[in-house]
Amino acid sequence: MKSNNALIVILGSVTLDALGIGLVLP
Repeated sequence: MKSNNALIVILGSVTLDALGIGLVLP
C-alpha cells in the first residue's frame, strides 16, 4: 500500500512539473 502511495505521489509531482514547464514554456 505504501509503495503504491509513494508511486502516486512521485507520478503526481512529475506530472505537475511537466505541466508547469509546459505552461511556462509552451
